[in-house]
Amino acid sequence: MKKTLLLALIIACFLLGCQSVADWDYQLQLEGLQKENELVKSQLTLGEESDEETRNYLRSTLNLSFKLFDAMNTADYDYLQSVLSSTSKLDRDNNRFIFEGDGYYHEQQFIGTSLATLEFRFYDFSGDTFLLGFASVGEDGNASSYLEFIMENGELLFHDLKTN
Repeated sequence: MKKTLLLALIIACFLLGCQSVADWDYQLQLEGLQKENELVKSQLTLGEESDEETRNYLRSTLNLSFKLFDAMNTADYDYLQSVLSSTSKLDRDNNRFIFEGDGYYHEQQFIGTSLATLEFRFYDFSGDTFLLGFASVGEDGNASSYLEFIMENGELLFHDLKTN
């Protein structure tokens, strides 16, 4: 009887000891999950701030793009000159832009795209460079236009234009 009681006591102590180890392990897992949860929350908050900033840049560059298309259609040289980056030039006599930079040079005629046929296709923001893609959809086919803006002295400016 004493052996049975002693054996039951040993088994009970063993089971209680396992329970407390399991509780301790559970507590460690819980703390780890709570830390991971806080990390994910902070990353989501940063992502929301980044998304808001992206939306603001997209809104600004889209507005600039529409104004640029309109200014090219109406030959509004004053507006076009006011939004050009420091490395871009306006050739008023030939209705074209001259784009120069580190190792590149190209000229681009004004494009006569109607805003009614213009479709926004994509955007890509990388550092201080903002690229927007458009397509002009017409009966005779599509034409693509890629407008590049840069941040210069805290202001978004028109930096490059390519078409197909």
